[in-house]
Amino acid sequence: MKIKNLILLIYILITAINNVGAQSGKLFTVESGLSSSMVTDIHQSRNGFVWVATEDGLNRFDGAKNTLYRVDKNVPGSVLSDMVTTLGADATGVMYVGYLNGLQYYHEASDSFFTVPLWTDKGKLSEPHVTCILQRKNGQLLVGTSGYGIFEIHRSKNGQPYGLRLINFEPSNFIVRLFENNRQELWIATENRGLFKFSGQERQCYFANKKGQKNVVMSICEDKYGTLLVGKLNGGLHRYNESTNTFDQIPSSDLSNSTVLDLYVGADNHIYVGTEGYGMKIYHPETNTLIDLNPAFTTFSLSTTKTNAILEDQAGNLWIGVSQKGVFFLHRYKNRFSYIGSRSSKQDFIGDHAVTSILEERSGRLWVGTDRDGLYLLDRNRTKSTRYKAISQCQPPSSIMAIFEDSDGDFWLGGSKEGLINLNRRTGICRAIPGLTDKNGDHVELIHSICEDKRRRLWIGSMGAGLFCLEKKSGAIKNLCFVKSKTPYLGKGYLPNNWINCLLIAPSDKLYIGTYDGLACLDLSDESFISTFGTDKLFAGSVVYSLLDDQRGNLWVGTSKGLMRLDMETGKTRHYQIDHGLPSNTVYAIEIDSQGNLWLSTNRGLAKMDIHDNRFINFYSDDGLQGNEFTRGASLRSTAGELYFGGINGISYFNPLEIEVRPKSLSVNIVDFYIHDKAVKKGMKSGRYQIIDTVITKATVFNLAHNDNSFTVEFSTMDFSQSERVQFEYQINDNDWITLRPGLNRVTFDHLETGKHLLRYRAKVNETYSPIQQAQIIINPVWFLSFPAKILYALFTILSALWIFKTLQNRQRFKKQMLAHRHAEEINEAKLQFFIHIAHEIRTPLTLVINPLKKLLARTEVSNHDGLYRIIDHNIQRMLDLVNQLMDIRKIENGQMNLNITRVEMVGFVKSVSSLFNEEFTIKGIKFQVFNQSNKIYAQVDTRNFDKVLINLLSNACKFTPNDGKIRMTITKKHSAVPDIPSMLRIEIADSGQLLNDDEFERIFNCFYQAENSKTYQGYSTGIGLHLTRQLVEMHKGSIRVENIADWGYAFVIEIPLDSDQESTVHIKEHTPGNRPQPFVLTSPFGKRRKIAKTAKRILVVDDDIDIREFLRRELSPAYLVNTYANGEDAYKSMLNAVPDLVISDVMMPIMDGMILCKKIRENPLTHHVPIVLLTAKGEDNHQLQGLGLGADLYIVKPFNMDVLTENIKSLLRNREIVRVNEREAHLQGTYISKVNLKSSDEKLLEKVHQLIEEHIANPSLSVEMIASEIGISRVHLHRKLKELTHLTTKDLIKSIRLKQAAALLSSKKLTVSEVAYAVGYNDVNSFSLAFKTLYGLVPKEFAMQKNT
Repeated sequence: MKIKNLILLIYILITAINNVGAQSGKLFTVESGLSSSMVTDIHQSRNGFVWVATEDGLNRFDGAKNTLYRVDKNVPGSVLSDMVTTLGADATGVMYVGYLNGLQYYHEASDSFFTVPLWTDKGKLSEPHVTCILQRKNGQLLVGTSGYGIFEIHRSKNGQPYGLRLINFEPSNFIVRLFENNRQELWIATENRGLFKFSGQERQCYFANKKGQKNVVMSICEDKYGTLLVGKLNGGLHRYNESTNTFDQIPSSDLSNSTVLDLYVGADNHIYVGTEGYGMKIYHPETNTLIDLNPAFTTFSLSTTKTNAILEDQAGNLWIGVSQKGVFFLHRYKNRFSYIGSRSSKQDFIGDHAVTSILEERSGRLWVGTDRDGLYLLDRNRTKSTRYKAISQCQPPSSIMAIFEDSDGDFWLGGSKEGLINLNRRTGICRAIPGLTDKNGDHVELIHSICEDKRRRLWIGSMGAGLFCLEKKSGAIKNLCFVKSKTPYLGKGYLPNNWINCLLIAPSDKLYIGTYDGLACLDLSDESFISTFGTDKLFAGSVVYSLLDDQRGNLWVGTSKGLMRLDMETGKTRHYQIDHGLPSNTVYAIEIDSQGNLWLSTNRGLAKMDIHDNRFINFYSDDGLQGNEFTRGASLRSTAGELYFGGINGISYFNPLEIEVRPKSLSVNIVDFYIHDKAVKKGMKSGRYQIIDTVITKATVFNLAHNDNSFTVEFSTMDFSQSERVQFEYQINDNDWITLRPGLNRVTFDHLETGKHLLRYRAKVNETYSPIQQAQIIINPVWFLSFPAKILYALFTILSALWIFKTLQNRQRFKKQMLAHRHAEEINEAKLQFFIHIAHEIRTPLTLVINPLKKLLARTEVSNHDGLYRIIDHNIQRMLDLVNQLMDIRKIENGQMNLNITRVEMVGFVKSVSSLFNEEFTIKGIKFQVFNQSNKIYAQVDTRNFDKVLINLLSNACKFTPNDGKIRMTITKKHSAVPDIPSMLRIEIADSGQLLNDDEFERIFNCFYQAENSKTYQGYSTGIGLHLTRQLVEMHKGSIRVENIADWGYAFVIEIPLDSDQESTVHIKEHTPGNRPQPFVLTSPFGKRRKIAKTAKRILVVDDDIDIREFLRRELSPAYLVNTYANGEDAYKSMLNAVPDLVISDVMMPIMDGMILCKKIRENPLTHHVPIVLLTAKGEDNHQLQGLGLGADLYIVKPFNMDVLTENIKSLLRNREIVRVNEREAHLQGTYISKVNLKSSDEKLLEKVHQLIEEHIANPSLSVEMIASEIGISRVHLHRKLKELTHLTTKDLIKSIRLKQAAALLSSKKLTVSEVAYAVGYNDVNSFSLAFKTLYGLVPKEFAMQKNT
């Protein structure tokens, strides 16, 4: 019997070691996102989430990420406290969370926590320390607390849970643990009274007689065979003996007096025991023994940890809460990846540096080269190692990039600084190989690969120096390196790159060379680089890290751009990358197993390539590898068939036949849905739509508003063991499937169109697919594109169609009228534009007619022609009135007319205007009457423009009133009863002419319109007077209309606002009516032409109209010397030779107009003082402002009064003479009269500036900055002061002084132009000549010749 038990024990131990010892896992710490390392409990909800309670927050793992819950009083539904003590669930799957200060339940759909009120037997709310939660098989949900005993959870009518304290039931107020066994017996562990069992009405107590804390039971469990175990605070592990109704202590040297913190029964009936300080153990009831659970790959030893909580998830993986460490995740299935390195608790004997090279010697021992930690030798069993030291002074390199054993059994080491080292294993002596030099003669330090051909020659690949061949017998070394010229290897090619990663000698006597710029091949028989490929290299632009000949005619090449397969016979290649299943495109090492499958190490894991179907299976650090990042070329296939791969954390080795991937059933769900980076929960709305109506993991329909059409979806399989290799695929609206890279579980959709979209998704692990799931995403349109809106649109469309049909009928009727109206408008506009242009041209000839006519009319003698002269003058006046009216209309339309409103007494004003027509009334025998309501009526009008209104209306009445007819003018007040509407002045002008047609009441005010009755009128009518009248009335905020008066005629009615103050006696300026009378004529002030004095002033007349030029010359010549020019350019050139006393210029001229001439005169220091008179037909305000702004002294509009012009000329010249006399007097006083030596600050400034310019006038570098620096003021201040004092900028002042000095030198001395230019500070003669011509109108050479002749 003892022998049988012993055999059983040995079998169990072997099984446990095989099942557990080779398992791998990973540790979740604070650094990886866990809220705290003080884990108190672990729980898995029905939907697969794993919850981890800690002393600083609650964590939820979904297989891809960890979500943290902490107290936030500003967020409804947050956790009650950061100190979470226990987790549990009821029969419906609702999770309950216990804290130091109460109990909450988790509402999964809204992702919120809600407090469960706990009522004491006295009807008071309590906030107890919750220690445990138990869901009994009879439906009772019990909550154990410390201090308040046990509460039973009930549901209110609205479904909300609440707790009531159980009275006369609990053996103590301090509950540690609640447990129910298979017989539905309730076990209650207390802090102070031991352990109690309730079976029906019976109650039994255990450990009550123990003193101290040895009676405190911390954990209870029962396996499927009914074995009940309890763990005590200081008494170890005990097993319940049903026959004796006692607890027997489990014999254990470790746990006899230690604490058992947690007990957990796994799905395979393994009983896991969590201890304090002795790690986690497995209890075997058959042998009544404990075995340590100590996985081979872990960053710490489980044998000494404090295990607070244990959970086996739905997939069979273990979650172990380790105090002050975190949560250790242990895969369910063992794998056969073994590990040597610093992170192993058993095989830590090669240091903590990266492994860079591996070699198995013939005896089976393993040589390991490291980065900066030398060479290690491992025994055949890989259980221990020694750091190798040579007996010679020369030692192996600290960083060994390559290890090679040649045919003689000697070792060759490639170092990162020491170059090539030979290690004699028989003598233990190391020696550096001399003569390994590059083309510059420098010693080669970095060797990455070594191999030997069948001629017993060593081939050495270096980093930067190319390829070397070492004859072992003679020691001769040959260097083959990259050269820009092909001459040394003419006909044989050349090495494409000097940076060599790997070498491989094929049975075909060819040396394959992996470089940083592709793959090269050297035919060892003739040392040709091109005979194999026909070119020097393949895979140009790729870094080649590793090479493998699979003995099937294929060369496998690991590169920086993926895996390449080269058919060495045909030269065909095939390329494999991430899209084909590789974990990374960077392939560091390649090995082949006994079944012909390839194993590839990368910088993101290890891959197995099934050579038969080209399928990749990837492995990661979670599978027990040393890490995800491996090192370049560090790999080995041992004689036993094991594969070794070196990485940054050590060596992973395994038997490929023992590595199997178990197909697992996958289930994929949407675990999060984000809109604007905010997770969606039940109850959330998008616009007016509820997004989901259930838990996110169960939601199949997502309702979104039109402006939430960009969102992110997260998937998860809840498979915590292989999250890094899971690939998610999705399809939207039956489009192609899109595959995410391994480990990525988020997909973002941007600006999805409105409508219903079907999202289909699935998960894939090693070509195993999960069932396809789908969700409907509805992007609701904006309200005006919704279905009800479309119905309204349809109704509206129908009604609109009917209305359009009716409108089209009406439109056809009015189409001709509209076209006629538009045509009339276009004709009116064309007429107006034509007349405006003609008006400008008429002003000039009018000037030449009016002024001579004035002189003829002003003659004292009576002539027979005076009547004719009066007729001419009358018609000229009519033409001038017409021109002015046209110009007024254009001003109003362009918004350029401004009213000068004043308070006017309208009765007297109207009578004075109407008096202008007394003569015409008399001639036609018209009876004219004025009726006024009161003697004085005041209004706010512009008398200069309102008199045009009255004159036009009275003129119109005179035209259409027959002889001996009547005209009546009525002036009345029209008071308003509405407070906001002002009282109006009503002026009615009625005549006894013909009545108007009703349809002409509005059209009569259109521009160029002539009423039907005007066609019979024999006088002339343009049709613009009434149009101007309406515009002027409307500018006065009034209105005008026409009415027919029965038995009388028609009348024009004007209404404008009255002045608010009708009683004031304020003096009103009298108004002189407009220009209805004949223009006033003055005779020329000059008599007969007399001889011009030598001292007469010189006047320049500039006009492109020869008649105007001759007229002005003739009128001004008796008193002035007049020169005439046809354009501004000729006039300006003449001014530079002889400056005139005054300039009279037209504005519109060819070549250079009057505005530009005015500007140039004002900018030139020689001419800026000359008075300018602009004489033009352009009379608009903006043109006048422009001319005056450019410096004109007068702006006179044609036609002009010659007498007025003459007086203005006299005034300008007189004022200039006064200024000149004052300046001469000031000069004389300054020359002959001693001045008091007081200078203002401005004078001092000008004096300093002129002195500096004079001192440095020959210096080309003289600048504004130099002057400002010398004077001691800022550049801006200097500019402002000189502009104020001289009207010139600093730069212009320097230029003016230099050019004046140059003119003086050219005039007085026979110097060349170059000498003068250099003397006044010009380096460039061309620049000097250009500046001089701009100022004086002549180039320097012509100027000098003119002055010296």
